[in-house]
Amino acid sequence: LAFFRGMSQREIAAKTNTPLGTVKTRLELGLKKIYDGLKDLRDEL
Repeated sequence: LAFFRGMSQREIAAKTNTPLGTVKTRLELGLKKIYDGLKDLRDEL
């Protein structure tokens, strides 16, 4: 939602009825997975 809909973390928390801290953690962990995956791919090239 943050990237595809441009929603803020607070908006996501309100829409999904999820604590703001949980939204922040999930976004951080998701971005780390993407970064790590791209890093592995880059290392293979």
